[in-house]
Amino acid sequence: MRKSINIFIAVILAILPFLTLFIIVNYSSIHILYILPSEKFYSLGYFPYSDDQTSINSFYADSRKIGLEYILNGKKPEAGISINLATEFPLLDLSGYSVLRIKISSKKRTRFGAVIRTFEPGITEINKNDFAPVRQKENYSELIQGNNVITFNLKAFRDPDWWIAENAPGKSLDKNPFQYSCILQLFFDDINLVGQKNNVVLEEISFHLVPSAFWLVIFIVISVYFCVYISMLLILRSKMKKEDNKEKLLTAYKKIEKISYREKDTERIDNYIKDHYYDPNISLDSIVTATGLSRKRVTTLMQREYSMSLKECINWLRLQEAKRLLLETDLNITEIAFSLGYGSSSYFGVLFKNQEGVSPKEFRKKQLPGKKP
Repeated sequence: MRKSINIFIAVILAILPFLTLFIIVNYSSIHILYILPSEKFYSLGYFPYSDDQTSINSFYADSRKIGLEYILNGKKPEAGISINLATEFPLLDLSGYSVLRIKISSKKRTRFGAVIRTFEPGITEINKNDFAPVRQKENYSELIQGNNVITFNLKAFRDPDWWIAENAPGKSLDKNPFQYSCILQLFFDDINLVGQKNNVVLEEISFHLVPSAFWLVIFIVISVYFCVYISMLLILRSKMKKEDNKEKLLTAYKKIEKISYREKDTERIDNYIKDHYYDPNISLDSIVTATGLSRKRVTTLMQREYSMSLKECINWLRLQEAKRLLLETDLNITEIAFSLGYGSSSYFGVLFKNQEGVSPKEFRKKQLPGKKP
């Protein structure tokens, strides 16, 4: 029962961060207003509509894209796109949004600006839906050649000095001017492009609500909590796995047999010699390296256990194998000598005769009368 409750609590704690994150993301995503792609804007156009110096080569617009090709010239080299957001009260309320996002591509690097025109109580005159003078809030950025995603913080939009001087000198302006927005203008006025043709294509114009600092703090706290929670689960799992492995190790380990250090060291020497006696490079040094024992220890143990020197022990093993090869294989004397690590068949023959009283050839002939030596 207790284990089930712990599992239930762990599941709830694991779901909580995802649920909160889901709420934050969805809260933000539903607060997106698309001007483009959309069919909600009431009308749009380009500017300047007529100018002998700045020319508009082409302009097209549909619910998915807006394109403008222009050549800047004149004292005020400026071209742009104007979008009517509404035609009557209540105007488009942008006070609940914090960011203007624009996805645009440009053939050339150019200066880029955005203007939001709004109704300003006490200043704007209303005459058959012609609101003048509308308040102008503007911000600037720069387009690179190719695709761009520009984001403007609405709080960073400023009233140009000339507009304040002409329309609201000494007046207190609304601190939240986007409640009654009517026009969005995007313009290109880079003096460095005078006389050059440029082409821009708009694919997205949208207003977004970015989560407040409170939500960001909540998100960070939950993220930290989730990381700590996962870390604790991993640590707990590691401990449990470690305990399981200890039990497994305890049942599988090999118990230490009662054996002396001398027997262990002798076994290590014995195993190495049995595996390498036919190696022409076998030596006291190679045994010392392989076993980790000292030269004195190896020499002492061999004398004590075998009553032979290393050389005598190796030759004895080689000659025992030589007798087997002479009787069980068709190898000739030279092949047998080299396979046993001897560099000379004559030396091998001398050693063999000293031990067996006959040469290898005579040994084979005596033991196998009908076999060719």
